[in-house]
Amino acid sequence: MMKMYNAKYKEIYLELKTSDNYRINFRWMFSKSFEFEQRFSRDLFDFSADQLREFFLSRNFSKNTTAIFLSMIEDYVNWGISTNRTISKDSQFDKIDKESFIEDISKHQAKFLSNKQVEEISGAKIYGYKYAPLRNKQDQLMVYLAFLGVTGKGNHYLLNLKMSDVNEEELYIKVEDGSRKIHLNPFAINLIKEAHQERIYWKYMGENSNFRGHEYSELVESDYVFKKANSGGNPETPMGNGSLRKRLDAIRDHIGLEMSFNSLERSGMIFLAKVIYDRDGYLNAKNLKDLFDKYRVKDDMQSRSKQLQFVRREIPKVYKEYENENLGR
Repeated sequence: MMKMYNAKYKEIYLELKTSDNYRINFRWMFSKSFEFEQRFSRDLFDFSADQLREFFLSRNFSKNTTAIFLSMIEDYVNWGISTNRTISKDSQFDKIDKESFIEDISKHQAKFLSNKQVEEISGAKIYGYKYAPLRNKQDQLMVYLAFLGVTGKGNHYLLNLKMSDVNEEELYIKVEDGSRKIHLNPFAINLIKEAHQERIYWKYMGENSNFRGHEYSELVESDYVFKKANSGGNPETPMGNGSLRKRLDAIRDHIGLEMSFNSLERSGMIFLAKVIYDRDGYLNAKNLKDLFDKYRVKDDMQSRSKQLQFVRREIPKVYKEYENENLGR
């Protein structure tokens, strides 16, 4: 159960919202502002600019996500003023330059994510990060598989993945027309099944999608795991890569982290290289061969040497406990 400060007031406000999507996002935000409202002994709509800054700095939001949630708070402040529930009759938003404020409170985004961040975003484990939960199993799966290197050129593996490609007993999927097997963990296999069972795709607040005014879209019935919207298209053809990328863009703004399919895949490379380093105590082209094969690095000296230097350089940036390790940089 999410805790909300002055829950009675907030429930009245939420009842005015006709959009389930807005209510879900507001509830999540109110649950995160609860500890600050308790500490300041005042409702969110009475926060000063400095208190708002402190609250946002506790998040890990990009500029886009900061702008979305700041707009939500402004709406709540205006409601509090209009219903005579606030201490002041003036909005703190009239006293700040929003553009500069957003620049000030947005976090500098790391280029790559840790395994713990990806596991929490995808629902594999909970570590206590401050990300808004994803609304669709298809989205959780998309992030997780990209991290595991299951993308392919132009996201071919994701777009063409079917349930008939999944071997639940031996924990692998077939790609490249069945000529290649990719072994996965039980969580990934189960998430594939859950994603395939979804019949509705929920949009995210602020998402610019053609949902015809609705908060969700029905999905086509097909053997494809990543299903396209049921808008009259051929269910026997896969979703387009552009549509898949739009989904990831919406996820990025929803949770406030910069990410792309490329950065997720390279984040997975960094993590697997870390695991190999933990096992062997060193990194070289020989003990990274399986990693290079898994992430489709060209089998030539120049390409693999470049990626070797990449993981040696990036491991200490993503996993701070390796800052003083000699990784052969």
